[in-house]
Amino acid sequence: MSSTKPTILLTGANGGLGIGCVQNILASKYAETHHAIYTVRSLDSAGTLRSLLDAKAQKGHSYEVLALDLGDLKEVREVASSLNARIKSHTLAPITGLLLNAAMQDANSSTLTPQIFTPDTHEAAFQINYLSPFLLVLLLLGSMHPTGRIVLVSSYMHNALDPRPQQMGIYDLTKKSGRDYTVMFESVEAWRRGVSYEDDAYKAGMRRYGASKLGGVMFMYELQSRLLSDPKLSGVEICCLDPGAMANTALMRNSPPVMRVAIGILGRVLGPVFTAVSPNGTFRTPYKSGSDLLKTGLEREGAYKGGVAAVYWDGGRKGETSLESRDGEKQKLLWRGSLEIVGLKEGETVLKDWR
Repeated sequence: MSSTKPTILLTGANGGLGIGCVQNILASKYAETHHAIYTVRSLDSAGTLRSLLDAKAQKGHSYEVLALDLGDLKEVREVASSLNARIKSHTLAPITGLLLNAAMQDANSSTLTPQIFTPDTHEAAFQINYLSPFLLVLLLLGSMHPTGRIVLVSSYMHNALDPRPQQMGIYDLTKKSGRDYTVMFESVEAWRRGVSYEDDAYKAGMRRYGASKLGGVMFMYELQSRLLSDPKLSGVEICCLDPGAMANTALMRNSPPVMRVAIGILGRVLGPVFTAVSPNGTFRTPYKSGSDLLKTGLEREGAYKGGVAAVYWDGGRKGETSLESRDGEKQKLLWRGSLEIVGLKEGETVLKDWR
């Protein structure tokens, strides 16, 4: 498919937040002014997305659905290569909004040690939530619009000291049995293998999920500084979005049944109420957070008029990142270690200062 309209690329388009974002695209001016590429892990399991597009797509909405399994670095490279070739040949317009939403979470009674690994042999949350988006962004930089935006969907779980999980009475991830878990990054290799714990299996899985989101925040800071020093890419911005706690998303499919039921009921019944009373509160609907995702990626007015470079958005307002995420030395260690794992080679990215 070819298009001359500016391109929006959304990963994880068949998930709860992804569907919320697609709903917002279809209800916005961007449905007619932009070409959307919706990526899903498997085309065979994208029924919700296809049903939505068949039922709601406006006349004039140009889109395509592509398979992109972030658990396979080879596939990430192949998809990026195909998109780069299409944009280079002018059959597809540059990417104005790269919305990186796809994610996985594995936290249950069996996850004291990592349970899921990708075919690339990496712990799954680390690769799907951080490493593959890291590689995808670097590969696609040459296809970004000169003032394009990259949005990484993050989470308050990136900060081990964030009080919200404990306030909800669900978990305290920091200390147990004398061990301090407030430091989340020790080495890239530890994240790649997946850190094991001894205290509580559910908390262990949530820590690994939080660590993968911390990686994204650290990547945001490091990449933005490198973009600003690159004359050809200085207008490209990267930011993070915390969508809050949402029910009815595939992210919790590996969570304990009791947790899925409780959060599901809470989200369906009270989520809309909480969102109406406090739009940027802890609990939000996928539709509201989908709106925030679209706005951070494409809006140029209001709160987004001054740009979003290295901003951490907590819903529709600016938030704060963890102290650890702002550690410049750790950012560089993560960058170098990630480059080594993905094996980025000369010519694969247009970023001038990529080493």
